[in-house]
Amino acid sequence: MASYAWWLPPVLVAAALPTLWVVGGSVLRFHRWRMRNTPSERRLAYHDWMLTGHHAASELRLFDLSRHFRTSFQDLRARLRRERIGLAWRQLLTEIGAAGAAFVIISLTMLWVFRRSLLGAMRLGDLALFYQVFMQGLRVMRALLDSIGETYRNLRFLENLFDFLALEPTVTDPPRPAPTPAFARAIRLERVTFRYPGSRRDALTDFSLTLPAAEITALVGPNGAGKSTVVKLLTRLYDPQAGRITVDAVDVRSLSLDRLRRRITVLFQEPVHYHDTAANNIAFGDLESAPGATHIESAARGAGADAPIARLPQGYGTVLGKWFGGAELSVGSGSASRSPAPSCVAPRWSSSTSPPRPWTRGPRRTGWRASATWSRGRPRSSSPTVSRQPCAPT
Repeated sequence: MASYAWWLPPVLVAAALPTLWVVGGSVLRFHRWRMRNTPSERRLAYHDWMLTGHHAASELRLFDLSRHFRTSFQDLRARLRRERIGLAWRQLLTEIGAAGAAFVIISLTMLWVFRRSLLGAMRLGDLALFYQVFMQGLRVMRALLDSIGETYRNLRFLENLFDFLALEPTVTDPPRPAPTPAFARAIRLERVTFRYPGSRRDALTDFSLTLPAAEITALVGPNGAGKSTVVKLLTRLYDPQAGRITVDAVDVRSLSLDRLRRRITVLFQEPVHYHDTAANNIAFGDLESAPGATHIESAARGAGADAPIARLPQGYGTVLGKWFGGAELSVGSGSASRSPAPSCVAPRWSSSTSPPRPWTRGPRRTGWRASATWSRGRPRSSSPTVSRQPCAPT
């Protein structure tokens, strides 16, 4: 085409550029819309989960909440649909404008070529050949620019993934972990100050606590006093900004994370319900040691879960939960102590958690057990208070 006129290749590019402009603009607008409405889409999924799941059916019926969640779901979905339709209309209008601009450029180019043929500068065969080459080049250029636009679309959404993958953990193993202590003397929090990331308020300020071996320690306080925070610091889900936590005088930051956490059992207020066999639900607490049936049944007896499991259709082989056609088991019965760790920590008893039996022996359970339980029914205070009682030997 450059043999006819030097400006024809730039014209070919100019005729295809509106397509790239449309794709790039629509991708950018849609990406901004998705980022802005991510919380709304999550809330929409939450309302759908509440309305269709069995976990909330009883309360929704009892307190007549279905209408509220259904109305909220419909209003939110209608708003998101209107905005999506608005984006689609805007993209359609820009595509029409881009197609019109490309049509004008192509028409002017073809008029110039037709004029040259009328003046005798081009023969009819040259005119037909030029048209075929020009249109084929235009299609190739548009396909190339469409591919560039699609790549740009993917990169806009992959950017968040790369940001996520680039995150580094703030709690890591030391270069040379110290030997894991025997948990034979005491766990101490020494003048610990901790603030959650993004918070302006200290969860714990200059807090000290001693958990001696062979004793049950109860931390009592109102909501927000920092009881659960102590559990998270003990297991190094976070590290304090000031002070230190020691086990038998060894700073936990000098220990291997895996070995430290294997020495501590945590019974959460809302335990995870694994949709797997009852035996595996118990074994999950110590998969590394590959506990056999004898150890699993011993742990279930020690936690008082053997009787409920015995009533299941296939006993320890029964899948818990309905996801895979299994049977339901109350969460309290399923909260058996799964770990052989010598330290047991329970953030708080609730209707969904049965208190553990801290003096029973499970698989590979050795040493002492200090159970820090956050109980209700005590006078409220601004910070956790401590009460202790002796713990029978294991």
